[in-house]
Amino acid sequence: MFSLKNILKELNPPTTEQQNYIVQFLGLTKNYEQIPVIENVKWSTPTDKIKILIIFGTDEKPSQSKFILPILQATLKAIDSLPIQISLIPFANISGECLKFPPDNNFFYSDTHPSSQYIWRWISIRNPDLIIEFKNNQLNQIKFESNLELKLNSFKFKYLQVKNPVPGSLVNELPKDTLFFLKQIPTIEINGEVEKINPEINYFLPQLTKKDFKKISNQNALVHKLKRSPIEISKTLSLHYGKDLYPCVYTNGVAVSGQIRLASLENLNETTLNKIINQAPSFTEKYLSTKFTSQISAPEIAGVLWADELSEYTGDHRYQDLILKAANMFHKRTENLPPFPLTKTFIVEDFFFSSTILGRAFKISKNLEYIEILVSFLLNANLQQKSGLFWHSRNAHFYWGRGNGFAAIGLAEALTFIPKNHSSYPQLINMFQKLMKGMLKAQDFEGMWHQVSNVQGSYSETTSTCMMGFALSRGLLMKWISGSVFENALSKAWEATNKRIGYNGSIIDACTGTGVQTNTIDYFKRPAITGFDDRAGSMAIWFSTEFQKYCIWKESQVNLND
Repeated sequence: MFSLKNILKELNPPTTEQQNYIVQFLGLTKNYEQIPVIENVKWSTPTDKIKILIIFGTDEKPSQSKFILPILQATLKAIDSLPIQISLIPFANISGECLKFPPDNNFFYSDTHPSSQYIWRWISIRNPDLIIEFKNNQLNQIKFESNLELKLNSFKFKYLQVKNPVPGSLVNELPKDTLFFLKQIPTIEINGEVEKINPEINYFLPQLTKKDFKKISNQNALVHKLKRSPIEISKTLSLHYGKDLYPCVYTNGVAVSGQIRLASLENLNETTLNKIINQAPSFTEKYLSTKFTSQISAPEIAGVLWADELSEYTGDHRYQDLILKAANMFHKRTENLPPFPLTKTFIVEDFFFSSTILGRAFKISKNLEYIEILVSFLLNANLQQKSGLFWHSRNAHFYWGRGNGFAAIGLAEALTFIPKNHSSYPQLINMFQKLMKGMLKAQDFEGMWHQVSNVQGSYSETTSTCMMGFALSRGLLMKWISGSVFENALSKAWEATNKRIGYNGSIIDACTGTGVQTNTIDYFKRPAITGFDDRAGSMAIWFSTEFQKYCIWKESQVNLND
């Protein structure tokens, strides 16, 4: 896009030693075009500066550079000596959609106006202090809506007429949202010609710095949220996930495991854990004396992955028999098929379901047969590509985000239990390292991974980010990977995940249950859940407890070097 290059040239002049702005993609249009956003590289860094998001063209196809560039130049000149930082969405409506604000709640996907959903959600995570939307017309008007603390009507304007915002417009609706936003975001809409807008910019922006804007900044709320420690977030999540041993399915099993790990870390969460401990004997007796599940499936079998950890925590070895019974359900099929009960088409989810049970069974029994079944499956699946990323299945050559998360935690679980002297250990280490390197290239500027790993415009997806965060934490702890590039990726992933976990344990943007799809667009259209979600909640508590272990280890390494 020619004008995008011109904008970047303006923001990153050749005289600067390093780039101050980078291009990312916040979403997809109805035609599956990526919506660009130009982000200040220091946007996520806490600062006293006022963070302003500038938006062009919500009501039209891409504005020409003859409109954007002069306004951008005037803005950059005006803020040069002011404590103001900007990022911008230069082409908010590149496919000419009928944008709707607020968007429908079927996040994601809308067949008619997906851009409005992506823009709304992206703003809610970035939490600017102020939004200024520029529209190219001859109205020469200014409209605004603000929270109670910022009296925009006290600002003075030279040339533009002040008008009330129109219902359904971004400026009218966004400051009213209380679901996704930490704090109401004041929003200004400026309609006009360049000749009238530019003098207004020079007159208006300096006023912001004189209104004690810092005291009402959204950054204060965000900084407070980001100060939560992994243990704090683990405790919050533990109030909602893994409180019961039923249902017996992997999502709940991971959450129960997270409860045990939290208790082991800090001697916390005793009330919930006592309930699990009291429930465990009858649960164990039931599943050891009857058929494991009505229809044997790998996700349900993996639902007992917590059993060895509870055995270690309580000293009651009966629970280990649950792991062994689950593992004994795995058996070889014909040569070209994965072991029963894994899916015959070799799906990536089974990397986790097999590793977490067969690995634990070997840990308990020292029976190498479990390892041989596991290793044979992992090495013969042939899902990993040259990029390091994994297809969803042999029949679905799509890089589903959570699918690569399953590969990451599956390999991490396998490597945790497979003996280092096993002949296949180096090959599995190589697979893990190759995946980590490939996924680092797919991580966005904020620290998230996406619904489709190789398409950044697909939505930021929380379960895959938690799974990658867990795998990075475990990999660094176990020294399968090392170096600042992985440590920085982990820190960014933690901060991005922290933003998406509410004070009540709710999660933002978790892909709903997703089987193998027939094309990439079907993955784009899978709903993103906001609220309480067992998949995201369970993976988040695994990430938060593992990240806490990593932080403890990292601090100990620093102390050793002092």
